[in-house]
Amino acid sequence: MDRLPLPVWRNRLGNFGNVMVTGGGTGAVGIDQQVYVIGDLAGRERYLDYVRRFLAALMGEGPEEGNFSLPGVRERLRGAFVHRCQTELPEASLELLLEGLREGVSAV
Repeated sequence: MDRLPLPVWRNRLGNFGNVMVTGGGTGAVGIDQQVYVIGDLAGRERYLDYVRRFLAALMGEGPEEGNFSLPGVRERLRGAFVHRCQTELPEASLELLLEGLREGVSAV
């Protein structure tokens, strides 16, 4: 998931170089991924708090402003596409991306 510039990660711009677009542009797969244990209890709790706050924003239950708000997530994604891809992400495409994240979370 750190391939996307979400507020859960410190990497504000994501890593789009490790995202493969599939299905003629209808899907995406993250490549070159690893899982690391967060052994430090305080660090793990901080990370889980970030995940909870991001999920609340994604589902429209978070605050109205700030990094962990839906507008904040949208702006972070837009900014990363401009910086990394030199392109404006159309509103319809941004909404499809967010909907895909919601579907993935709902499937878990």
